[in-house]
Amino acid sequence: MMENVLNPAQLDEWFKNTAEKQYTKDLLFSSVFDIMSQVVLGTHPSVNAAFQASKKNIPVSITSFYNKLNGIEINTSAELVRYAAGAVMPTIKALKGTIPSPLPGKTVKLLDGNCIEASDHRLQELRKITPS
Repeated sequence: MMENVLNPAQLDEWFKNTAEKQYTKDLLFSSVFDIMSQVVLGTHPSVNAAFQASKKNIPVSITSFYNKLNGIEINTSAELVRYAAGAVMPTIKALKGTIPSPLPGKTVKLLDGNCIEASDHRLQELRKITPS
């Protein structure tokens, strides 16, 4: 689904229509997305490592890359999530991958509790439980 929905041509067109202040000159949004995907998916341990592995395909310096990355507007990130979710929802529904809301009519948000290093900040009742 990622390759279908988030392919470079669609991402660059989407970015052109969504970004308010940023623009594309030499560095395409799809290239930034590709580098960040490599880090998020664990292919490379850092942005710099992913950039170095792909630098023959990227026409700008690492400094320019970081400037572009740091300049991505919050609205752009939020809209990318909405765009991707909207694009994959028909497939998820067709595969019957949706689940009913545990609280119909209420907004439910899930928090990931896998990162609980500072046990002093956890609820006292949960401090004795070791995260798995």
